[in-house]
Amino acid sequence: MLSLSSLLQVLLAAVVARCIYLHFFHPLARYPGPLLASVVNLWKFLTFFGGEHHLVEMKLHAKYGPVVRIGPRSLAFSSLSAFDAIYGFNKHIEKEAHSAPKETWTMNIAPSIHRYTFDTTAALVFGESLSSQPYTDTKSAGNILIGFRNISKMAWGTSLLPLFGWLMSTRPMSRLTRRPTFDEQGNLTSIAAMIADTRDLALVHPEKAVKAVQPSVLKNFLQVPKEDTTHMSPDQIWRECFNLMIAGPGSTAAALTAVLYRLGSDQGRYWQDRIRADVSEEDSASVSTSSPVLVAVIKETLRLHAPFPTAFPRSIAAGAETVIPDLPTPLPIGTLVSSNTYILGHSKEIWGDDAESWKPQR
Repeated sequence: MLSLSSLLQVLLAAVVARCIYLHFFHPLARYPGPLLASVVNLWKFLTFFGGEHHLVEMKLHAKYGPVVRIGPRSLAFSSLSAFDAIYGFNKHIEKEAHSAPKETWTMNIAPSIHRYTFDTTAALVFGESLSSQPYTDTKSAGNILIGFRNISKMAWGTSLLPLFGWLMSTRPMSRLTRRPTFDEQGNLTSIAAMIADTRDLALVHPEKAVKAVQPSVLKNFLQVPKEDTTHMSPDQIWRECFNLMIAGPGSTAAALTAVLYRLGSDQGRYWQDRIRADVSEEDSASVSTSSPVLVAVIKETLRLHAPFPTAFPRSIAAGAETVIPDLPTPLPIGTLVSSNTYILGHSKEIWGDDAESWKPQR
């Protein structure tokens, strides 16, 4: 029978052997990248929660080139051709998961815009049957915006470090991190309250949503006939709707905040005048489609300020081993590939030496 010290030696030898294989003999060993990244995903996890993952990844591409190994089985790409191959229509690549200008006065509009996008999304998804007033103004809302922001961050963190996901899903950690909150009267608040309210609406009293005058995503889902191939169960409908609340408001708020920030700068005031001149009062209802100037402002802002500046990984399935161009050998099935829009948006090779400048006239 092995002694404890012998067992530890065997485990240590196995870990060392695994690291040697991953760094020197794995099919992705030919691609450059940090030493630590070749054997563990921990560095990605730490840089993401530090808020600097996109900046670190941009430095890695500057150092190692257009293809960088960012994990034991992960590659990051910085070319447009690779981006199109990864995120374009390809059924074999699957989901896995500046200083401000001087102003006379400044204010942080981001929290207010986040409230606006959250309330708007809630109204579009669940309609007036959930709340007749902005949801964040209700007593049950509590600190719901902070809660949703934490959920999104945790969800992305688990995709970078699966061990963290397993740890957070254990019963003790679930009880600790998902503890519901209550107001002084003992009523649920924050995310727990919204879950209870929306599940009641979708599963117990769907007729309220169906009879509502205001259109909503929930109402449309509930009205799909059972014989239709797109019909979903009440629980599936609720999950789809609630996922929209997790995924939609934050990125929309980030994009809208960036656009307003740029338009509010000294340089942006010129573009405000251009937009106003481009859109007549009669045409104001269709401003987004009738104003090429506004479209240019939005596109240039999103180029510089990606709402979610971290790449979404995709997994190479059978049939996609050679889809990404200019690679020396086919990629192994299961390889995670990604291309960061923040890096593409700031690339001087794509946008020229003035890539860091905001120029809607591009």
